[in-house]
Amino acid sequence: MAKKKKASNSFVPDIEQYSLFTNLLNYYEQNKGKIKKKYRRISKVFLDYNEDNYLREPQFKALEIYVFLKEYYHNRKVFDIFKELYDHDIMKIAAKKDGESLFDGIFDNEKEVFEKYYKEVEKNLNELERNYPDYVFALTMGTGKTILMATTMFYEFILANKFPKDKLYAHNALVFAPDKTVLQSLREIVEFDKAKVVPTEYQNFINTEVKYHFLEDTETQLNTLDGSQFNIIITNQQKISLQEKHKETKAVDKLLNSDSLSALDDMNDLLDLDNFELVDNKKLIKNQRFEKILRLNNLGIYVDEAHHTFGKGLDDSLKKLKATIDAISNKTTVIGCYNFTGTPYVKNKLIPEVVYAYSLSNAIEKKFLKNPIVKGYDKVEEEDFVREVISDFWSKYSECRFENMLPKIAFFAPNIETLQNELRPAVEKILIELGIDTNKIIVNVGDQKITSNDDLREFKNLDRPTSEKQFILLVNKGQEGWNCRSLFGVALFRKPKSTIFVLQSTMRCLRAVEPVQLNGHIYLSNKNHQILEKELQSNFNMNLDNFGKRDEEDKKQYSLKVKEPIESLKIKRVKREYRMKEKDIKPDNSIDFEFDKVDFSKYLGTVVTNYGLKNLEDKSSKEKVSKYQKKYSSLMLVSECAAYINKSSILIEEILTNSKEGMEKLVEQASKYNHVVYDVIIPKLMDYFYHVYPHEESYEEEVPLVNMPESGFFKCVTSREDKVVNEYMYPQYNHKSFHIDHYCFDSEPEKQFFINSLKDDVNVKKVFFTGQLTHGQSDFYIGYIDPESHSVRKYYPDFLIQKDDNSWVMVEIKGEDKLDDPVVQAKKNYAERMAEHSQFTYLFVPSKFAIDFSVKSILDETCFIKNKSLLEN
Repeated sequence: MAKKKKASNSFVPDIEQYSLFTNLLNYYEQNKGKIKKKYRRISKVFLDYNEDNYLREPQFKALEIYVFLKEYYHNRKVFDIFKELYDHDIMKIAAKKDGESLFDGIFDNEKEVFEKYYKEVEKNLNELERNYPDYVFALTMGTGKTILMATTMFYEFILANKFPKDKLYAHNALVFAPDKTVLQSLREIVEFDKAKVVPTEYQNFINTEVKYHFLEDTETQLNTLDGSQFNIIITNQQKISLQEKHKETKAVDKLLNSDSLSALDDMNDLLDLDNFELVDNKKLIKNQRFEKILRLNNLGIYVDEAHHTFGKGLDDSLKKLKATIDAISNKTTVIGCYNFTGTPYVKNKLIPEVVYAYSLSNAIEKKFLKNPIVKGYDKVEEEDFVREVISDFWSKYSECRFENMLPKIAFFAPNIETLQNELRPAVEKILIELGIDTNKIIVNVGDQKITSNDDLREFKNLDRPTSEKQFILLVNKGQEGWNCRSLFGVALFRKPKSTIFVLQSTMRCLRAVEPVQLNGHIYLSNKNHQILEKELQSNFNMNLDNFGKRDEEDKKQYSLKVKEPIESLKIKRVKREYRMKEKDIKPDNSIDFEFDKVDFSKYLGTVVTNYGLKNLEDKSSKEKVSKYQKKYSSLMLVSECAAYINKSSILIEEILTNSKEGMEKLVEQASKYNHVVYDVIIPKLMDYFYHVYPHEESYEEEVPLVNMPESGFFKCVTSREDKVVNEYMYPQYNHKSFHIDHYCFDSEPEKQFFINSLKDDVNVKKVFFTGQLTHGQSDFYIGYIDPESHSVRKYYPDFLIQKDDNSWVMVEIKGEDKLDDPVVQAKKNYAERMAEHSQFTYLFVPSKFAIDFSVKSILDETCFIKNKSLLEN
């Protein structure tokens, strides 16, 4: 056990293990089966449709928590949920696991530490409590907060339509963005394909009944019908917020800006409001929007980039937004306020209202974002900085394409004058030095004299294949809402006025492109490098040491050109299914479930009792109990079996009653060990009633080794230079390989095996590296069932070799540490089946054998197996 340290007053480094969102998720995961039994059927259908579908893992987990709060906690406030979780033994943070405390090795007095945290959070939540539930979902940039917001709104509307009198569900949605830039990104709510997240039976309802109101400018009125439903109103906070009065209001203005729009309705015959010149029309429109919102019932409020609205140091505009939401809730029913943010931290403190969080580090590790590579430049002039950055960026990317988009880099200037007089001339000069077309520059500074409408159009189309711009010069465009997936680099030399701008601007280049994880390059002056370090700590509780991987810098980008004619070969696909034929059952036949052969111990699990805050000194006890505790009756057991076997309940009851064990024993064992029903009783009944036999159908098809893309080449891939072999290195062997011009290998054994095969003119007629195109670029794959996810996936073997006798061999080279991996073994088993039908040979070669053995001895299967056995012994 680690040596204990003195208790610390700082709880930030390890605070997430105590946080509400961590323990809320743990509670849900541990009790998911019981929890979902309380859900309405539509909620289950909605979740089932979205599981392993379009939503990414963090989006789906957030959706699960959203529905959990809705269906299980019935929109209870965060404070009430916190009190319930932390005041019951189920979720005691101070509980010991396997005899060791969560605080062992960290704090001397775990009870004191936890109680201090508990009281601090309890106090904050109590002070922040409003008259509506106020939840925060913290998903880091690039994981899909906008689509998640849209999904939750559609979920609300579907349930509200089915249960119109239930106050749990929102009939209308109001979406707030912090500024116009983010407002533009919210157009995705309107434009994306709803079928990706909405179950089929509800798509027509969403497509026909939902009405969108996009309040983009101050002249746009809100035209919702009073009392209507299924409206989604998208606006920034300034267009709805209550306005302060800075001078005494005249009598006419009091009337026109009345808190009750009914006053205007009563005076319609007396005043021509459209032509009343003395009225401040823009201010009236704002009030009109606010009042129209008050006339919508059961409102769900969604706040994007919500970290702006939390913490004690809010500026006036942010206080107005919270005040506006409070005012709306006082005059109409607010189902809940759902805040979406990129981080659960504000100034190094966890936001207490966070109910779900997915961190920046997780998003990078799971490859939902590019891998950030940060470079700091010390004691360098700005022009030299620009030269270093452009040279490095161009050497890595040049005019390679990713999803057919050119890679781009953004330079940020603190103001227009600096950009025009210093940054732009420096960039143009260096591009000319490097022989790069200066027309690849685009400038966006927010000034029409410098940035024309054509420039703005180009800027909005940066992520299109037609865009030829690669060097983006910006002023004040580094905050949230500017989404450019083809941005692969950012550069910031001058120190900006706002330190948070450094963090926001550097995050812009991390949005993912391609299924494989690529790099996002961040170039900073030394001062900005230091600022980024502090901002990462303050906003994400991480530092530069764990911000991305550092072993990627020696990798380069390679564009893969497809060679013609395209190589193809004939293979046999096998379709397997199981068919059933009913047996002739004699009435006097009795079934034996053979309980004496069942190992019931596998249905038992160890449960360690949890500590409570009031009994921290009590000793925990261990007991063996059943993992499942559903109590069966004879009626329940018969009904469950009949549903699976597709036989009448009367017949099933007769069979179970007349069995060797008898109904009473079966019910007893089913209640004690629930899984016996599905592992023993139902399979035995299935075997009793039916002959089950496999059926296979095979068909032959000609499969191209590579599918020709429109551009003639695929994405650039990242690989170490010493792991790449291309057709220019071995021109004398081009006739027997290289269906694409570059082969980028993952390991030295793969590369060496290929080179040896390439040079072997006696035993090898052709050799292709087929393990590189794994994202739909090739139809040469093997279907298999993943043992972990139980879903059908595609496996691409490493090599396809044609031997001198024209027979084909598939070769997979795998590291010794992966040989027994269940997924690797599943791929191997399915590959061997396919090879057998197609009269191929499949060889599974440990990596050390790929180097130690000659190609001849490996391809000669009998020799290989013999030598492999000798070597292993």
